[in-house]
Amino acid sequence: GITIESEDQGVNGCVVKTITATGAIGKNGTLQIGDYIVAMNNESLRHVSSAQTRAILRRAALQTDLRSVNSFSR
Repeated sequence: GITIESEDQGVNGCVVKTITATGAIGKNGTLQIGDYIVAMNNESLRHVSSAQTRAILRRAALQTDLRSVNSFSR
């Protein structure tokens, strides 16, 4: 699992707050706490509401390809 939070009104996407080490994202090791996720599965996470972000993440949870997650570190 992963917990993200929109900071700066979502201008830079969502920042990763927590990562469950035993989950797929934690085992992959690509994302780190403090990284910003700006797009997932070709859907932008910039300037989206919390409800839209949750919907995007739910759709992404149905896919297992972590290569489509774009992020950058602070």
